[in-house]
Amino acid sequence: MARTRLPGRREALLAAGERVFTARGEERATVEEVTAAAGMAKGTFYLYFGSKNDLLAALRQQFAGELAAAVAAQSGQEGQDDWFVLARQRLEAAADAFFERAGRHEVLFHGAAAGEASESGADWSAAILGGLTELIRAGSAAGAFSVGNPELTAVALFHAVYGLFHHGLHHGQPPDREALLQAAWELVARALGADRVRP
Repeated sequence: MARTRLPGRREALLAAGERVFTARGEERATVEEVTAAAGMAKGTFYLYFGSKNDLLAALRQQFAGELAAAVAAQSGQEGQDDWFVLARQRLEAAADAFFERAGRHEVLFHGAAAGEASESGADWSAAILGGLTELIRAGSAAGAFSVGNPELTAVALFHAVYGLFHHGLHHGQPPDREALLQAAWELVARALGADRVRP
């Protein structure tokens, strides 16, 4: 008799996977440990994920979704007069959400298999890039930003700012939020076409 998917089980496996990866490290953690932590049979795992790397990929997407949601919840409203203020608000919200989840970031993105996470789903950063692209596109349409290609500008800014924040995690205990934000803002403001770097 074929097994069927049940509501809540995928979420339970995600939560168990994060706990096990945190305790054991991604490389040493096993599917058996994840299913035991979730109170499920090993076979149930494969109804939702093809491998441990698929679980890791799903956790990375969940992490990015949380960052995107935190940015959307804490920022101002689009259409306001000063689009650079809105961009700054979103940058600050992103920084705070990232550093609040620094421990999870290390577990999910720096294990031995972090670079081998399955490509079967959307890229883990898609939720963040989508919101950033829309902000740049809308600000450009309003005449506030001077950007030729919103999609590629969003990609460039995402990787630059993410790299800067990641650097901050490893070169400051705790990371120097203000210095990192200022460096990131100078980059963002100039990329969006600011005639000066606004505070």
